[in-house]
Amino acid sequence: MNSLSKIKAKYIKSLQHKKSRIQEGKFIVEGSKSVREFLQSDYVVEEVVATNDFYHEIDHNLLPDSVYLTNADELAALGTFKTNKAALAIVHTKLQTILKKSTKEVMLALDNINDPGNLGTIIRIADWYGIDKLILNDNSVEVYNPKVVSASKGSLTRVNIYNLNLAVFLADYQGDVFAADLVGEPLNLIEPINSGVLLMGSESHGISDALTPYITKKITIPGRGGAESLNVAVATGIICNHLLA
Repeated sequence: MNSLSKIKAKYIKSLQHKKSRIQEGKFIVEGSKSVREFLQSDYVVEEVVATNDFYHEIDHNLLPDSVYLTNADELAALGTFKTNKAALAIVHTKLQTILKKSTKEVMLALDNINDPGNLGTIIRIADWYGIDKLILNDNSVEVYNPKVVSASKGSLTRVNIYNLNLAVFLADYQGDVFAADLVGEPLNLIEPINSGVLLMGSESHGISDALTPYITKKITIPGRGGAESLNVAVATGIICNHLLA
């Protein structure tokens, strides 16, 4: 058991910043549920900072060799949560594997999704509907952003993320590409699918013009009220619920 030094605390805080995460190849996971999920996943958890309650409740066989005990106030000060009465983990980022362009499954592709809460929620939605491949273009928020990790509620451990040039990927993809669009075929008229790419764009800008040539079917969610658009995570959930029913 280790005591938390000021140097170690400063290092953990530095991982709130993208530059440090990239340099170190590590990120932080906060909260009881998320830390437990990562401890039971194939991610490499290097260190855990925990309160006494979390430490005595968790299976010690799951814990790494390096464990620090602290109190809830100090724990919250290390991360981004206002309160954290359980744990924080330092986890190694994964090396990106090569994405096989399979046309026998459904994949999610996200174009310029900048809000970390939206990305984390979409990862959770993908996990719920059994989609294990999610493609991000270079202009989307970083997947190891603490707010993304938090919003995914552990689903990041089961959804593989690929950072790719979407235009290059879609140009070589042989299956259907379904794109959410304000002008498209009503979702309720489309049959459920078992393969293809579901392409979602940003709430404010929609799908990039560079990706339009690769869309095989535009779909829209019929509405009855006066709202101009739906939150991209909400729209993703509605579309997945229909297409993957």
